[in-house]
Order: sequence, then C-alpha cells, then structure tokens
Amino acid sequence: MALTHNEIISIMKLFRESPFSNLHLEVSDFKLVLSKNGQGMTSLEQAVPAGESPPNEQQIPGRGGMAEQAASPAPAWPEIDRQQLAREGLEVITSPMLGVFYRAPKPGEAPFVEEGSPVAIGDTLCIIEVMKLYTSITADRQGAIKQIYAQDGEMVEYGQPLFLIKPQADSNGK
Repeated sequence: MALTHNEIISIMKLFRESPFSNLHLEVSDFKLVLSKNGQGMTSLEQAVPAGESPPNEQQIPGRGGMAEQAASPAPAWPEIDRQQLAREGLEVITSPMLGVFYRAPKPGEAPFVEEGSPVAIGDTLCIIEVMKLYTSITADRQGAIKQIYAQDGEMVEYGQPLFLIKPQADSNGK
C-alpha cells in the first residue's frame, strides 16, 4: 500500500491540528515521522516515497514559516460564554477529536438529532470520521439539544463545540 502525495499532506494537516505531539507512521518502505516543537511546527523525515518529487515548503503544513502562521485563521467555532451558559443551566458538548462531522448515519438519511430533540444517555449525536474510521459521539447526559454548532460535512477540531444541551434529571434524580 503506497500513500499518495495528497494523503501525506492530509495526514500532516490532521496531525498538526491534533492534540498529539508525535507521529511515527511506517507503510511498506515508506516512513513518516512528525513531531511538534514548542512553536507547534511540524518536522518531516523522509516523507516522500521513492520516485516522487518532494512537496515544496509552502505545501507542507507548519513549514511555511511566520507568514503561514500569521495567515492561519482563528478557530472557526463560535465564542461561547461558558459562565453565562452555566447560569442558564446549559452545557456544551465538544468534539473529542479532529475529523469530519456528520449529523446523519449516511448521506440523505435523517440526522441523529435536531435542535429541540430530547436525548438520553448513550444516544448517538453525530459521527466524526478520521481517515475512513467513523466514531459515534454519544450523549453522556440526558437532556434536550438546544443548538447544533457544527455543520454537516465540515472539519471539526479537538475541543470545538458541537452541541449545546439543556441537561435534565433522569428518573433517579441525577
């Protein structure tokens, strides 16, 4: 199995935006080692399979120098006043990982939840895909969905707000 140039760049982008500090990937005769230093830059060691030309510095995430860092947009998620939400009895459910956010199990199917939907502990709220691995994100509390922050099919980051929920006590008073 050989990785394409675009797959390598995708892996590097996912790594750069992940909470991980090191990545070591070996596939056949291909070896990719990434590491973040104090500036959040990535370093690349032998990331181009034999016979392919290496990408230029501007194509490698984290290697574009200060100009790239200055041009990087701020997080795309909304500003949330968590103290205000706590006063209103609302809680934020955030993304546990970097990946693509999907509201429905398959394209064209109904979303798992809508704004106003009641949820129980264990109900699926969404799916996050990372390199063809799909992870169901489930409710860890009973309540009602008040707001959905992420858009279907968009890349979400670790810690990014996905849902606003109004928790409700279950039948045991918890």
